[in-house]
Amino acid sequence: MKLLLSLMLCFTLIGCAESGAPRIVKEEKDPRPKMAKEYYTDNSYGRVQLIYGSKNIYKWINLKNVHMGMSGKLAKFALTIENRTQSSLPIEYQVTWLDNQGFPLPVSTPAWIRFNLPENAEKHIMSLAKMPEGYSAQVIVRGADDIKILVPLPQKDKDSPKTEIDYQNLY
Repeated sequence: MKLLLSLMLCFTLIGCAESGAPRIVKEEKDPRPKMAKEYYTDNSYGRVQLIYGSKNIYKWINLKNVHMGMSGKLAKFALTIENRTQSSLPIEYQVTWLDNQGFPLPVSTPAWIRFNLPENAEKHIMSLAKMPEGYSAQVIVRGADDIKILVPLPQKDKDSPKTEIDYQNLY
């Protein structure tokens, strides 16, 4: 009886040792999309990190005049968004305040703020931390790609329809 139990235990252990990690029977291509670097980050302003949402946004706009300071016990910053093109751009930005360890502050989710930036124009933005623990800020600027803008084209007659440009493929 002891011999039979010993043999069963031995075979069980050998079977477990051979199974190890699961083997993939059929090699398949991973269906998930590959993550490409779709954004550009500028960390040259100390406690304000600037993130351009795409290569085109990086070429078309300039984030400049970044200043960080305090308003009482709350941190604040200001910066300028400059349109470097000859076209009006639909832009949106989001500010996330971080604590001194780099974690987002536990306040409501930051909203995207949208606006149209006229050709060769500048827009000044400012943000104030909502808690005294706010130490640094992360600013993401991207094209508002779901906005469709009517762009008038040279028309032969007054009754010709305007052309609609979908900015989704441009950003």
